Amino acid sequence: HAMLRIPANGMRVFEPIRVMGTAYVDNFVSYKLELNGPGTFDQFIILTEATDSVPNMGTLAEFDPAPWEPGLYKFRLVVFDASGTLQSHCEITITITIASDN
Repeated sequence: HAMLRIPANGMRVFEPIRVMGTAYVDNFVSYKLELNGPGTFDQFIILTEATDSVPNMGTLAEFDPAPWEPGLYKFRLVVFDASGTLQSHCEITITITIASDN
Protein backbone atom coordinates (compact mmCIF):
# COMPACT_ATOMS: atom_id res chain seq x y z
CA HIS A 1 0.00 0.00 0.00
CA ALA A 2 1.36 3.40 -0.97
CA MET A 3 -0.47 6.60 -0.15
CA LEU A 4 0.59 10.24 -0.01
CA ARG A 5 -1.40 12.74 2.04
CA ILE A 6 1.16 15.58 2.08
CA PRO A 7 2.05 16.81 -0.40
CA ALA A 8 -1.42 16.59 -1.86
CA ASN A 9 -2.06 16.36 -5.59
CA GLY A 10 -1.78 19.84 -7.13
CA MET A 11 -0.09 21.34 -4.06
CA ARG A 12 2.29 24.29 -4.40
CA VAL A 13 5.48 23.63 -2.45
CA PHE A 14 7.70 26.61 -1.59
CA GLU A 15 9.25 25.66 1.77
CA PRO A 16 10.43 22.43 3.42
CA ILE A 17 7.54 20.11 4.25
CA ARG A 18 7.07 16.85 6.09
CA VAL A 19 6.00 14.17 3.60
CA MET A 20 3.08 12.28 5.17
CA GLY A 21 1.56 9.01 4.05
CA THR A 22 1.69 5.24 4.34
CA ALA A 23 4.13 2.73 2.83
CA TYR A 24 3.73 -0.99 3.47
CA VAL A 25 3.11 -4.31 1.71
CA ASP A 26 3.44 -7.98 2.67
CA ASN A 27 7.16 -8.86 2.91
CA PHE A 28 8.00 -5.12 2.86
CA VAL A 29 11.64 -4.28 2.22
CA SER A 30 11.80 -0.57 1.28
CA TYR A 31 10.14 2.50 -0.13
CA LYS A 32 11.47 5.36 -2.21
CA LEU A 33 10.29 8.91 -2.82
CA GLU A 34 11.05 10.11 -6.33
CA LEU A 35 10.80 13.40 -8.20
CA ASN A 36 10.46 14.05 -11.94
CA GLY A 37 10.34 17.49 -13.55
CA PRO A 38 12.28 20.43 -14.99
CA GLY A 39 15.09 20.16 -12.42
CA THR A 40 15.58 16.43 -13.02
CA PHE A 41 15.76 16.51 -16.83
CA ASP A 42 12.30 14.90 -16.79
CA GLN A 43 13.66 11.67 -15.30
CA PHE A 44 12.62 10.18 -11.96
CA ILE A 45 15.37 10.67 -9.40
CA ILE A 46 15.38 9.21 -5.90
CA LEU A 47 14.91 11.79 -3.15
CA THR A 48 15.07 9.31 -0.29
CA GLU A 49 14.92 5.58 0.40
CA ALA A 50 13.87 3.95 3.67
CA THR A 51 13.71 0.40 4.98
CA ASP A 52 11.14 0.93 7.75
CA SER A 53 7.52 0.47 6.73
CA VAL A 54 4.93 3.12 7.63
CA PRO A 55 1.69 1.12 7.97
CA ASN A 56 -0.27 3.96 9.60
CA MET A 57 -0.34 7.61 8.53
CA GLY A 58 3.06 8.99 9.45
CA THR A 59 6.17 10.84 8.32
CA LEU A 60 7.87 9.32 5.28
CA ALA A 61 10.57 11.99 4.87
CA GLU A 62 11.27 15.70 4.77
CA PHE A 63 11.18 17.39 1.36
CA ASP A 64 12.99 20.67 0.69
CA PRO A 65 12.04 22.23 -2.65
CA ALA A 66 14.84 24.85 -2.51
CA PRO A 67 17.38 22.94 -4.67
CA TRP A 68 14.85 22.36 -7.45
CA GLU A 69 14.05 24.62 -10.38
CA PRO A 70 10.48 25.99 -10.11
CA GLY A 71 7.87 24.21 -12.17
CA LEU A 72 5.53 21.25 -12.41
CA TYR A 73 6.83 17.95 -10.98
CA LYS A 74 5.66 14.38 -10.59
CA PHE A 75 6.18 13.27 -6.97
CA ARG A 76 6.06 9.50 -6.49
CA LEU A 77 6.12 6.99 -3.64
CA VAL A 78 7.10 3.43 -4.61
CA VAL A 79 7.01 0.41 -2.25
CA PHE A 80 9.00 -2.78 -2.78
CA ASP A 81 8.76 -6.28 -1.31
CA ALA A 82 11.56 -8.70 -0.37
CA SER A 83 11.84 -9.95 -3.96
CA GLY A 84 12.67 -6.39 -5.06
CA THR A 85 9.39 -6.16 -6.95
CA LEU A 86 7.49 -2.87 -7.00
CA GLN A 87 4.27 -3.76 -5.18
CA SER A 88 2.53 -0.42 -4.82
CA HIS A 89 2.97 3.19 -5.87
CA CYS A 90 1.29 6.56 -5.59
CA GLU A 91 2.04 9.42 -7.96
CA ILE A 92 0.87 13.00 -7.66
CA THR A 93 1.70 16.32 -9.30
CA ILE A 94 3.14 19.26 -7.35
CA THR A 95 4.29 22.73 -8.34
CA ILE A 96 7.56 23.94 -6.87
CA THR A 97 7.54 27.72 -6.48
CA ILE A 98 9.93 30.27 -5.00
CA ALA A 99 7.45 31.85 -2.60
CA SER A 100 3.94 31.26 -1.31
CA ASP A 101 2.46 34.06 -3.41
CA ASN A 102 3.68 32.70 -6.78
